[in-house]
Amino acid sequence: MEIVRSTLALSRSFLKTLGLSEDQVSAVIDAHSETVTALTRKVSDLESRCSDMAEKAGRLPELQKELDDLKKDDFKSRYEAEKSAHDALKETVSRKEARVAKEKALRAYYEGKNIRGGNLSIAMRATDLDSLQLDDSGRLSDTKILDDLVAGDFKPLVTTAQRTVSSGGSLENHQRTETSLNESMNRLLRGN
Repeated sequence: MEIVRSTLALSRSFLKTLGLSEDQVSAVIDAHSETVTALTRKVSDLESRCSDMAEKAGRLPELQKELDDLKKDDFKSRYEAEKSAHDALKETVSRKEARVAKEKALRAYYEGKNIRGGNLSIAMRATDLDSLQLDDSGRLSDTKILDDLVAGDFKPLVTTAQRTVSSGGSLENHQRTETSLNESMNRLLRGN
């Protein structure tokens, strides 16, 4: 601060020797002070930025090492491998969900055709689920082949209900299949 005062005193005296009035000298000194203050701020800002850059430059080798380590880890191929595994898992889950939906629709279809209990299990195992298609509502879209199976090979699996009157006068439902479960299974396995 001492240097600035002596410089200002010298500058003021220098301006007076040039023949400037006191008001003119004050105006020049004020303008000069504003310029010096602005330049001082700018120098301070630049010194601060320079210090920040020096600090960052000091960290450059460390950051370069981190980058090199990341490149060695080969994240892109790890990402692609994980994505591929994820896509495969989604596909597996999707196929399983589709299979469950087809089983549910097929079970409802066969139950609607009065194939129940053990006979239902036989019919479900004997039907190729992969060939079935579902509509938007989750029901089987084409049942012609299944209708032919129920009318033909699966006919022994259809349960018929009979109503009888018991000795007490009440109605009783009896379910009867045309053939035994073992006969139906053997017939399906033999293909006749």
